[in-house]
Amino acid sequence: MAVILILPGKKAPPIPSDKPSLAIIYFENNSGESILDNWRSGLSEMLITDLSQSKFLHVLSSDRIYSLLEKQNLLEKEKYSTEDLEKVASQGGVSHVIRGSYITAGDKFIISASLMKAETAQVISSIREEGVGEASITESLDKITKQIKTDLKLSEEQISSDLDKKLAQITTNSSEAFKYYSEGEMLHTQGRYHEAIPLFQRAIAIDPEFAMAYRKLGHAYSSLGLAHLYKENIERAMELKDRLSDKERFLIEGDYYGISENTFDKAIAAYENALELYPDYTTANNNLAFIFFRLEQWDKAIPYFERAIKAKIEFALTYRLLASCYLAIGENNKAKEILDSYLENIGDSAEIHRGFAAYYQHLGEYDLALSEVEKALSIDPTDSLNLNAQATVYKYQGDLEKAEDTIWKLTGLTDPAGGYFAVNRGCSLNLIEGNYKGAKVLLNLGITGAQQTSSKWAESDWHTKLAYVHSQTGHHESALKECDQAWESAVQASMNSFSLQRFAMHMKGLVQLANQSIDEAQKTADRLREFIEAGMHKKSMRLYYHLMGQIELENSNFLQAIGLFELALSLTSFQTDEYRAAMIGESMNELFIGSLALALFRSGDLKKAQDQYERLISLTPGGVFYGDQYTKSFYMLGRIYEEQGNTAKAIEHYEKFLDLWKDADPAIAEAEDARKRLAGLKIQ
Repeated sequence: MAVILILPGKKAPPIPSDKPSLAIIYFENNSGESILDNWRSGLSEMLITDLSQSKFLHVLSSDRIYSLLEKQNLLEKEKYSTEDLEKVASQGGVSHVIRGSYITAGDKFIISASLMKAETAQVISSIREEGVGEASITESLDKITKQIKTDLKLSEEQISSDLDKKLAQITTNSSEAFKYYSEGEMLHTQGRYHEAIPLFQRAIAIDPEFAMAYRKLGHAYSSLGLAHLYKENIERAMELKDRLSDKERFLIEGDYYGISENTFDKAIAAYENALELYPDYTTANNNLAFIFFRLEQWDKAIPYFERAIKAKIEFALTYRLLASCYLAIGENNKAKEILDSYLENIGDSAEIHRGFAAYYQHLGEYDLALSEVEKALSIDPTDSLNLNAQATVYKYQGDLEKAEDTIWKLTGLTDPAGGYFAVNRGCSLNLIEGNYKGAKVLLNLGITGAQQTSSKWAESDWHTKLAYVHSQTGHHESALKECDQAWESAVQASMNSFSLQRFAMHMKGLVQLANQSIDEAQKTADRLREFIEAGMHKKSMRLYYHLMGQIELENSNFLQAIGLFELALSLTSFQTDEYRAAMIGESMNELFIGSLALALFRSGDLKKAQDQYERLISLTPGGVFYGDQYTKSFYMLGRIYEEQGNTAKAIEHYEKFLDLWKDADPAIAEAEDARKRLAGLKIQ
């Protein structure tokens, strides 16, 4: 769990809105019955849900309330002082605070609420509602909601035209189901997904039509890397969307249509509909930005991420992705400002330190990147994202032994993400060292594990990578079978299926070329182009250009090949942020650069070929996956220096290549040739 610390004494600027803004803090349990303590957060959550329907109010989310109380060490406090309320209001930037309490008297459940001005702590109104038992809570809160709107001076016309479905219609009729949902929501906010899941499941067992419980259950599964269970629960929530407020209905529709790139346009429309009603809706702004992020449309993503931040979102990943957008367009200083702003205004976060690591990697300052990763690890030393970031930085530094040690730590984790990172990082190291057999073993283990957990996206990814490894070792028929299996798994995948299908099709074309089936490769390229043109991710046309470049290279049309490879590279983004690459699903810069360098070499332009091979080496030892492209660059540079008559440089690069491949599989052509050339040069 990523722990967030707060810098004390920070006062948030007022929420930019002409609407009244509200912080609804946890209620005080005055019943004397500890068994009712869960209603402290539960009543706050329900009142937030009810009032958040309004177009004329800005209500802090339950996540935000949790964060504000946590920062002031007020989560467990049974009674709040005026000073406590002032601190919450100040940090929340709100104009009003609602505090409440509840008691029982016989079979009665009595709820009291006070509406207060944040600046003066003046009580504007006090409201009291009572009903029979906990089953009366939703009706009592509906009445309190109406009274609060009146007390906030909303006009009769505003109140009558406002969005205001009854709580039981948009949450659940069962107070017991909501009780479990509220407890699960609190754990989910803390990142304790394993503990939250059974509580959401219990809420659903009591009320099988509790739409938001399905949504939260889906997101908890997604956070654990279980995409198929995310999809299953979001689909069920979508079936129950009439049981939601308009605000949450648009959110569910966005989640549902955002599962597949094929329906991203509908997801965008859903989030835009939500923002028409609620322009400051942080979740809609954030999720809409994320859709554009996945499409690599940085200019469209940035304004929505900025709006979410302006509306006081505290989700660290929002800041991380916005910084990534700025890095993608070359605004490095702006990226740093965004990450700095989180630490200054919100608190410490492992996610932000990983963002800084990506920032420094982008600048080539690997020692500073490692320092940031160490800060993230100090927050949570067993988080797979932190360990993956550490292994990545060690690779950038060329310290493959430490990278391997960190990967072993990843294999000891139980979460699916740890296993996914371990297989990918381990394969990359094996390829750097020419150990194709070891890469095959890891990928086959990964595929077996993915099949056992129904992780079709991981299965497809690894089938495609296994196809690459088979092809590099001359096993083209096996490679073609892996491409077909990658395609089948991608079609069944719950998330990123279009990206995975493109990836599988592109690899199939490369394998067909390696197998001297140029006509078949051309047919695959044509299908790939049509597939990309039918989708929304237009920058993925780089895969088509790369495949066509390989076809032209095979036909010795060097100028055409060089032009196509340059076109492919023009559509890529910076690659040093592996998190970004994983989310988008395609990161092949080293493969593209290696192809361009080879085309230049074969065309006889040794100087430009040298520049590209040195560019590839400077990026990273092995990038995200294609580690052998990195190592082979030393061999090719040795060839170039040898042809240029620079014996010392040629020897240096051949020795570096052979040192990296000292434990490589036997009978690799480049290794045998390098040994012969090196021996000949040393005799001279």
